[in-house]
Amino acid sequence: MAHALRRRATFERVGLVDRLKALDRDLELLIPKQYPPGGDISKRVDVPTFFSSANATVAVRSAEGKGNLIQAMNRDLVTRPDTFDAFAVICDADADALTVSRKVARGLAAIGLPVPDSAGTVHPGPPRCGYFVLPDNRSAGTVEDVPLASGRRTYTALAAESERFVQAASVLPELNSEDLMHLRKPAGAKKAQVAAMASILRPGKAIQVSIQDNRWFAEGATELDDLAAFLGRLIGPV
Repeated sequence: MAHALRRRATFERVGLVDRLKALDRDLELLIPKQYPPGGDISKRVDVPTFFSSANATVAVRSAEGKGNLIQAMNRDLVTRPDTFDAFAVICDADADALTVSRKVARGLAAIGLPVPDSAGTVHPGPPRCGYFVLPDNRSAGTVEDVPLASGRRTYTALAAESERFVQAASVLPELNSEDLMHLRKPAGAKKAQVAAMASILRPGKAIQVSIQDNRWFAEGATELDDLAAFLGRLIGPV
C-alpha cells in the first residue's frame, strides 16, 4: 500500500530509492552485508524498501509475525540508535485489534522505545514512535480488508465474481485438505480474492503491481485516510 499512499497529495513528493548511491549513507547500515543470511542460500536478503523526499527518508521492513517486527526494529536500534527520528509498527489486527495493540505496546516498551497512548497515535519522543493496527485500529481484520473495501467500489462486478470464484474453488472435490490448507486460514479467502482480482487486472504480475497501477484506491477513496494521517504525524512534512 506504500505505492497507493504515494498517490496522495501528502506524499506525492516521495519517491522510491532504487540505487545505493541515492541512499543516505547513514541508512546503508540497514542493508545486510553478509550473504547468504544465516548461511541459508534459499532465504532472500532482508533489504528494506526505501522511500525518500527532500525532507525525509523512510525504510519499510516486512516481517512474518508481530514479534519479528519488533525484533527487526531492535536490531536497527542497536546498530545505530541515533540515526532514526521515528519508528512505527504497522500490523494486522487478526481476530482482536485490542489484544494486538497491547502486544505491540509491550514489545515497544521492551526494546526501550516510547509507547504512544493507543493505536493510531504517535508518541512525540524522541524518537517519535507509534503503531497502526490494520484495518482501522478497532476492527478485526487484515491488510487485505483495505484494498478490498476500496476496490469493491471501483471494480464492483470483478470483486463479486472473484468472491464467487474463491467460494466455488473452496469446495471443489479434487482439492484435498493439504491443497486448501492456506485458503482455510482466517484471512485465506480474502487473500485469494485480492489475488484473483489482481490476476485479471495485471495477469502474471505481483499483487503490489496491480495496486500500484490500477484503480484500487480511486479518487475519493477514504480507506487510507487514517493510515495516511498517522504517517503524516509520525514522519512530519515530506
